[in-house]
Amino acid sequence: MRGGLGVVVLLAASLLSPAAMAADLATEMFHQCMAKSQSSLPDLNHDDLSVALETYFDAGRDGMKNDRVIGSRSPAFTWAYETRLACGQALGYLDGGHVDRTSIQQCDCFYQRYISFR
Repeated sequence: MRGGLGVVVLLAASLLSPAAMAADLATEMFHQCMAKSQSSLPDLNHDDLSVALETYFDAGRDGMKNDRVIGSRSPAFTWAYETRLACGQALGYLDGGHVDRTSIQQCDCFYQRYISFR
């Protein structure tokens, strides 16, 4: 009985540690995205910008449903989630007639991160 408990504890610890590492990695990389802010997306015309943001948003949303992304030990799911969030925000601003450079740059950066881990 005692050996079984040790296996359960070891299994639980191994399942929790990638999530903790991904959270730490996401925080660190979020700051990198904020510091670089070198996206060319804000310079696109309204229609092209809208298409790009919708494409990135869809990719993030689809990644959050993808079993390979969900089960990955990489932070791909975290970046898919962040992509969907930032791109949704950028699209909301754009629909309201405002080009929010910060949310657009985050959308682009988070999408690039997601793609690199996918």
